[in-house]
Amino acid sequence: MYSWKDRLIDWVNQRGAWTHILVAVGIALLITAIILGAAMPSKGVVNANAGRISEVQNTIGTITDGLATKASQADLDNLSQSLTDTIDGQDRDIGGLRTRMSAAENGISEARTDITTIQSDMAGLSNSPPEAYLTGTFSNYTLHAKSNEAGNFTTNVHLVYSAPIYVGNATTHDGTLSAFYDDVIWMETTPAYAAVATFNGTAWGISEVWWNVGIFELEANTEEEIEVSCAWLNNIGESSFAYVGVWSVLR
Repeated sequence: MYSWKDRLIDWVNQRGAWTHILVAVGIALLITAIILGAAMPSKGVVNANAGRISEVQNTIGTITDGLATKASQADLDNLSQSLTDTIDGQDRDIGGLRTRMSAAENGISEARTDITTIQSDMAGLSNSPPEAYLTGTFSNYTLHAKSNEAGNFTTNVHLVYSAPIYVGNATTHDGTLSAFYDDVIWMETTPAYAAVATFNGTAWGISEVWWNVGIFELEANTEEEIEVSCAWLNNIGESSFAYVGVWSVLR
């Protein structure tokens, strides 16, 4: 069969060397076009690459600007001094806090001591005062005494005469007291009576007699009974009422 390739060869052979050259150039151009067509990117790809190149350029420009404006040694020295001052200031603040904390700890310690003292005082105040009262009849009383705290105590017994008792020479103070003491039966067991003489504008009389029963010991929260006799006052007569007071004593 006589193909188009055979025809082309015959046509070229009939036209000489320049035709060979032109055909070769044409074939080369065709091959180049095919290669370029396969290798050449599309417009969209080119645009995308151009955008990326622009971003890279901008980044490089930023880095270049930063390098162009880098800090001088003086700036670095100033920054170092500023940091040093800041750290020193923090050290001073921390030192001040330590001082204040130490002072606060001392204050708390002192407060604890004061609180302990106050608690001790309050414990003492919380104890009720000692109690005492009388039972029985005139000249033969029984003293009842009790305290929340153990210790030594004493009591004064008071006989009160609402209407004064007139004895002896009632016209003078000394005469009335002398008459009273003359009537007391003085024995070894007789207490040291103290009489109170009062004046009503006309005469002197005995309005109160009291004496101390001495020191006795009480256990905490335990009532004690102590016999109290004033039989040596029979000559003066029965009082209107009697009362007692009790106190803690040191010995």
